[in-house]
Amino acid sequence: KREKGFFEKENNLKEDKISFEISKELDERMENLDPLFSLLEDTAKIVELNKGGEVKENIPSNLFVLEGDKIYLSPKDGDCLSISRELNKITYGKSSEISPGDKLVIAEGISGDDLLNARMENDIKKFNDYKKILKEAKIWQQYLKEYKLRENLDFKELREKLQNVGVKRTEATIKGWLNDPDTLQPQNKGDIAKIFGLTKESNEIKRKCSSSIDKVRKLRDVAKEELTKILEDTKVEENSKHINVSLGTQDFNFSIHSIEATKKVEVGRNHLYKIESMDDLLVNEKDG
Repeated sequence: KREKGFFEKENNLKEDKISFEISKELDERMENLDPLFSLLEDTAKIVELNKGGEVKENIPSNLFVLEGDKIYLSPKDGDCLSISRELNKITYGKSSEISPGDKLVIAEGISGDDLLNARMENDIKKFNDYKKILKEAKIWQQYLKEYKLRENLDFKELREKLQNVGVKRTEATIKGWLNDPDTLQPQNKGDIAKIFGLTKESNEIKRKCSSSIDKVRKLRDVAKEELTKILEDTKVEENSKHINVSLGTQDFNFSIHSIEATKKVEVGRNHLYKIESMDDLLVNEKDG
């Protein structure tokens, strides 16, 4: 109602004729109207100031502002557990696909990949084979990191080098490739061949890496289907704040938190997967 009244007054329009315009001026007006908008901007700045490590090692992440004045950080392309507004069941999916109004299902310090690994550990031999294949699949990441160090490049210079061979990505994306150990491949798998062209690797390494990525994807897809089935079958009461889920030989205790807002930030990896109160964040900001 507040927003409707604002637009009707500002544009002298009736409700059925309201049009929404995205602009800097509109953002500024909304900031004055909605304290949460301003709070989110301020919180993101403080998070990056206090949670950022060496700029070259920061990971593009999603900042979740949770009910009860708490925050939680997850890699932008990482996997999370959530409960959507539409379905009262747990789903396994990308952090970037979760929206305000959904609920996060959190086991502190545990990533989506950790949950997949727990599921696969049921068969030790298969899991050991998986870890070997995973190492071969991510060799592109190792070689690109070594190239950056060998050529003494910063991320801007590395982005330019990659652009010269046809890999057009932002510095934030490239940071994620090199600093987030959960990264398996670039969004466009074809970029890997171009990266190997830049680092001057053999065709044999290219083929082995590509084949290993395909194998890892298949193994993960099977484990993800099994994990999703277990999670979706887990009963969640409407106002539950905690649940317990058994995966393989491990028991995970999850807490459930409603999401009030989200924001993209860049932080050090050691600050991910943790719930922190806004009060503690502000105290640290003052002490800094």
